[in-house]
Amino acid sequence: TGGQSHLKHTKRFTALVLALVMVFSLTTGASAAGAENVKVQLSPNITVTYNGEPQTMADVNGNPVYPILNGGTTYLPIRAVGNMLGLDVDWDGATQTVLLNKSADGKTPAKSGNATASDSAPTEITAQINPDITVKYNGKTQNMADVNGNPVYPMLYGGTTYLPVRAVSNMLGIDVDWDGATQTVILSEAGTNNNNNDPNIVKVMTPGGEIAINIYDLDASRKALEAAGLYQE
Repeated sequence: TGGQSHLKHTKRFTALVLALVMVFSLTTGASAAGAENVKVQLSPNITVTYNGEPQTMADVNGNPVYPILNGGTTYLPIRAVGNMLGLDVDWDGATQTVLLNKSADGKTPAKSGNATASDSAPTEITAQINPDITVKYNGKTQNMADVNGNPVYPMLYGGTTYLPVRAVSNMLGIDVDWDGATQTVILSEAGTNNNNNDPNIVKVMTPGGEIAINIYDLDASRKALEAAGLYQE
């Protein structure tokens, strides 16, 4: 009887060990599969404008950087976007976090690099989609999504972090549009992009400037208020 009891105990212990091995194996596998290499299009032919002005796209060293297309989604280099919108951009390597904050002096940082799109044709490159990278705006972690509400993640290429342009527009409360004829990403302050005569748009003056609220689009209005620091869940 003692031998049978010992055998049962051994079997239960072995089953527990095997279960733990499976759990740790699955966890390790999921972690290793977090970052994914993908084939994308580096697109120097795409122009980016903000409030009607062609924008400089440069990395931290002043070298030109260009938009990336991935499955119909346009990604922009986040430091260049920060320069464009007057945001401070930092990187916390220990936590793999992109930190976006409004510049203390409210001035747009100096620009460098090429101010217009290149004539070069798109080229296929390999970039990395990395869901382990966190993005924070004014201290708040951002959950980024595409136009259909599906989660999207930062992309790494050549030491530069890229974010999907529509997720950036939602996060910062700016308008985004696409002109296929001229291959142009059109960014503008909320409410200034074809909304001037829209009766559903209400302009509100905040400490950070004027924002536009669509009274029939609660989600967009919430994001605009969040970007202005006037709403927090």
